[in-house]
Amino acid sequence: ETCGCLDFSLPDLFKPTYQKLRIYLSAIINFAKFREDQLDVYAQKTELQEQLAIQLDEKSQVIDDLTKQIEEINSQQEKDMPVIIELQEQKKSLKNALTERGAMQVKVVAEKDQLKAEENAVKAKIPEVE
Repeated sequence: ETCGCLDFSLPDLFKPTYQKLRIYLSAIINFAKFREDQLDVYAQKTELQEQLAIQLDEKSQVIDDLTKQIEEINSQQEKDMPVIIELQEQKKSLKNALTERGAMQVKVVAEKDQLKAEENAVKAKIPEVE
């Protein structure tokens, strides 16, 4: 049936006629040629499948390695978290101190400018007094 011979029977095997024998031999030859042609395609597909399987294994290994690295990094981050929190708090307090000192510096500069203005006013009055 696969070769296209739907009427093959047991008498065709023991006592074949010329016409049926010719049809069956032609079908067998066609099937053999078809099979031979398909073997090349099958070999190519099999080789490609093997290459893809190797690549899949390599990629799976890379994924496993990266997953382990991520787990190690996450574990280390959890261990370092108290230190990170402490450093963030120190940073916040230092930032606040810097902001306060900046504000004090602005006041000092303003006071200096005021004193400088007063000094200049006093210096301007000194020649008038003399």
